[in-house]
Amino acid sequence: RTAAKEALLESGKLSISAPAQPSCGDRLRYRAAASVKRAANDVGGLLVGSLIFVVSRVWSDALKGFILRFSSPWFYDDIDLPAVQHPATSHQWLLLVLCLVPVGGLFKHLAEDYIERAQRAGRKPVRGVELVPTVMNYIVGWNAAYGALAFLVEQREAGCRTTGCVGLNVTHTLVWTGAAAVFIAFVKPYALEIEW
Repeated sequence: RTAAKEALLESGKLSISAPAQPSCGDRLRYRAAASVKRAANDVGGLLVGSLIFVVSRVWSDALKGFILRFSSPWFYDDIDLPAVQHPATSHQWLLLVLCLVPVGGLFKHLAEDYIERAQRAGRKPVRGVELVPTVMNYIVGWNAAYGALAFLVEQREAGCRTTGCVGLNVTHTLVWTGAAAVFIAFVKPYALEIEW
């Protein structure tokens, strides 16, 4: 092949020219197209994140309002359900969270296992299944937050009924944030190594 190419080059029937450099306008168009694609990906990510937030909140509220009756559900006066007279205590919320952790973990595991099996088989997993683990995390998190709020309300009723209790609110927020940070620092390394 090389000898044939050399013969064609010598005869003038074949010429080698350097590839044309893109013009300034072409480079600007490529950059603009890449920027638009990145922006579309960012907006899509924002919308998916918002959807995860909404779905997890709706399920959490349905669980606490309609199923467990821990608090009054949405529009309870329109659907002939009586208002909840005694909202759930922080102890009840704690029990709920302790029950939700294994259930949410199971759904999370099933979704992740399905994705792995589909990829090993060379198939594309069903769209949206990759969002299940995050939704499960949020549902557990929302209910833990409701429990923390119930605990704060109980503390306010026990000894702080005047002037809005700003100190108690700030202390409550700082303690929960610190406790979450310590918990994550200790649990996260072990959670990454768990094989089901």
